[in-house]
Amino acid sequence: MGMIGTSMLGAVIGVGAVAGVVWVAVNLGYKAMRTGKTNLLNWLRETLAATRTGTSRMLESALSVGRPEIVLRHRDDLKSRIEDLQGQLKEAQEAARLDAATREKTLERLTKNRKIVQNRIDAIEKLLAGAQSSGAQSSGAQS
Repeated sequence: MGMIGTSMLGAVIGVGAVAGVVWVAVNLGYKAMRTGKTNLLNWLRETLAATRTGTSRMLESALSVGRPEIVLRHRDDLKSRIEDLQGQLKEAQEAARLDAATREKTLERLTKNRKIVQNRIDAIEKLLAGAQSSGAQSSGAQS
């Protein structure tokens, strides 16, 4: 009986020991997974923060280098456009001045031509009036 009791006790203790070991393993495994997840999330947060900081610094550096170039190019572009526009304005003013001079010359020429034509019309009308009056006198003399 002692042997049976001892073997039963050993079996109960063996099963209890195995159950205890399994319980400890599951509990520690769960805690390890939770700790691993927490560590992974912390690592991801730190990596994201470092990446944001690095990207922000690189962007600021690129802007600080590029901004003066952009401003200089923009100023040069504005200067060249202003010069082109001033040249076009000068050309337009010169063309307007030449057009005004041409109009004045054309007006003078047409005024002179009009006077000449009017003088000829007046001369022809006098001749016609003279011819009609002499024709009226000769037709009156014939009747």
